[in-house]
Order: sequence, then structure tokens, then C-alpha cells
Amino acid sequence: MILAYVLENIPIEVKAGTNSHLRSLHSYVNSASHHVTAVRFWSGEFSIQDVTTPAPDNRPYRLVNIPFYYIGQFQVLLSLLPEIAFRDFGRDSAEA
Repeated sequence: MILAYVLENIPIEVKAGTNSHLRSLHSYVNSASHHVTAVRFWSGEFSIQDVTTPAPDNRPYRLVNIPFYYIGQFQVLLSLLPEIAFRDFGRDSAEA
């Protein structure tokens, strides 16, 4: 699903397991003309990962993994997303 938030479209995946493929998410990232920050609700721990789509595209994106038990706090997390999305992504170490 895609969430229109402020001036961004945020792809959201909901997965039952921790070892899952993100095919539709990768398709979106590969077709996007901008850097993508995506959200995955899942049964694993909260984490933020800088990852790439599978070969041959290898497009980088940021994946925010949110445990199911945080769904009630999604509005709060969403308000923090702009800070999370761009923190240290694609910056020189001198700028960070």
C-alpha cells in the first residue's frame, strides 16, 4: 500500500514473518525517480536499515521496520519519519 503523507508517497508493507520477500516494495523502489523511505510492519524488532533492491537494479532505499505492537503509535512514528528518512543518508561525513 502507498500512504500519501505531506509531499511524499510512503510505501508500506505488512508481513507476518521476519524472513519475507518484499517484491511489491522493491518494484516501487525500482520505479521511483527519488530516494525512497519505506515502512514495514512485521513481527521482528524495530530497526532502520539502508538496503538495496535485488540485482540487477540494486537501488538503495531506507527501510523502517516497525513491530506490530507499535501500530497504535504509527501517527507518532509517522511524524518522526522525515528525520528518520534522511538522517545520514547520502551525506558526506563532513556534513553529518
